[in-house]
Amino acid sequence: MSDYSEDALVEQPAIKLFADLGWETANLFGEWSGTVSSEGRQTQQEVVLEPRLRRALEKHNPDLPADALEKAIEELTRDRATLLPVNANLEVYRLLKDGVKVEVADQDGSIAIETVRVIDWSQPEQNDFLLASQFWVRGELHTL
Repeated sequence: MSDYSEDALVEQPAIKLFADLGWETANLFGEWSGTVSSEGRQTQQEVVLEPRLRRALEKHNPDLPADALEKAIEELTRDRATLLPVNANLEVYRLLKDGVKVEVADQDGSIAIETVRVIDWSQPEQNDFLLASQFWVRGELHTL
């Protein structure tokens, strides 16, 4: 019998490392109580914790209107399943790095392009970092 345990030798030390770096950690094995998620997901197919994302965008972009933030959330959570994984990752990387460009109507009705910041690169401590372990996602064929 092997003494190897992925949880003890890999997962728990990694979680501790991130906690030591100041990240919030959460074991989401029991996230679902019946049909209700403690993290605000509507279904187990959702992979983004939208309530946390919305709060972060509001914090980093206090001068932008709510519709700009909603457009950014739509773009960040857009289904990229038809893309090659490397291309999907590159798209999301660029959005995280550079922000999300959205159209916003000015008071006079003209359209302006605004950048919704997702991450505060100048003050990292202002970000909401969460390491979620045991985060279950239901796909078409399996629950992972």
